[in-house]
Amino acid sequence: MSDKKENNEKKNVFKTAFEKVKEFFKNIPDNFTRLKENIKNMEKKNKIILGIVSAVILIVLIVIIVLAIIGTRYGNTSGNTNNKGFAVKDGSKVIISYINNNEEETENNHRSGVYGISSNGKVTTYETFTDDIVSYSVNRSGNWIYYMKIDTQNGTRDIVKTNGKKREVLVNDISCYRNNAEYQENTEHLFDNFELLSVVDNYVYYINDNLNLSRTKTNGKDTEIIRDDIEVSDFQIYEGYIYINNTDNEMIKINLKDFEDKQDLENVNANEFQVEKDYIYYIDKADKLVRTNLSGEEETVVVDKDVKSFNVVKNDIYYFSDYETNAEEGEAGSANKYAIYRLNTKKNETSKIVETEVAFSNINIVGDYIYYEDRIQDNYYYNTLYRVKTDGTGKEDLSEKISSAEVKEFDVEESNASN
Repeated sequence: MSDKKENNEKKNVFKTAFEKVKEFFKNIPDNFTRLKENIKNMEKKNKIILGIVSAVILIVLIVIIVLAIIGTRYGNTSGNTNNKGFAVKDGSKVIISYINNNEEETENNHRSGVYGISSNGKVTTYETFTDDIVSYSVNRSGNWIYYMKIDTQNGTRDIVKTNGKKREVLVNDISCYRNNAEYQENTEHLFDNFELLSVVDNYVYYINDNLNLSRTKTNGKDTEIIRDDIEVSDFQIYEGYIYINNTDNEMIKINLKDFEDKQDLENVNANEFQVEKDYIYYIDKADKLVRTNLSGEEETVVVDKDVKSFNVVKNDIYYFSDYETNAEEGEAGSANKYAIYRLNTKKNETSKIVETEVAFSNINIVGDYIYYEDRIQDNYYYNTLYRVKTDGTGKEDLSEKISSAEVKEFDVEESNASN
């Protein structure tokens, strides 16, 4: 076929297509008029049915579009949740779970509790606690703040939600301890991650006192055990699956819809883990930060040094580790210091964000700030909650912000407690 003939054929194809499109738009007014006339001639009953069907279709389309935009709703990021969850974003505010362990503080000053800090520094009190009460794992969903409230004296937990005006107890009196009968009769031990709580869509997930993963609806109804054959040490929910680290330190992947489709990720041996995008990040037996794909394969070392804790946010990995520095003048050798670092995986650049006095700290990330625990300045025995910008500037002691906050307690009788 000659080029000229081929070009002529292409022109004819485009011309035909153009004519069809032109004809379609030309006939729109007539088609619309005929449709309008047909509706006008319909019986009243049929018009009502057509209106109802059209409204239902419209509502379904709107719901589908909204769900597609929103996707799965998480009460906090997975990285924060797996770092004790003491900070969560709430619009322009941040909600913090503050723990006062300084016995020298005066009454009603620096009290443990759940607080909101606005962008201009204004503090809102959601609930303050008496002695021996602390909270972890703050989540925000809808107009409610969810958290695990723990009585350290009695060793029990309540799952609580509040909007600052009222409080509801969704599940109460869960033990933080488990019978240790296989080793010695009538003894108990505190199990790992008893404070872990995660809000996903309309459910609150937690570990019960038999180490089974459980959930209750956000209204406190329909509490259920997800799998009673798995003892859970750590868990995370991500894109339709529950990732579980069991008490034998084995990683398991379960379908969230039916709790079946169990898949053992045999190559993953995690002390702490986080699922982010296409990877499972975890600290291995050698305390190195590594990652695999979501099938537990292709393990790669990401940070080749001792990592105590970490939090992955998109292309940035924030991690806590130590570093060597010259010893103080007059001392021999070198000494270890501690710091929070940021590794940008896209640029492969590592920077030290802030040095700390403690040898371990959990890391929460909200917006442009890192939230972490460290010693109170000039006080070796007590810690407080700090925040610093992700570029290492603007360090703040958050206890100073909440020192004058309102005291707000709720009586148990005012709550909608349920087991």
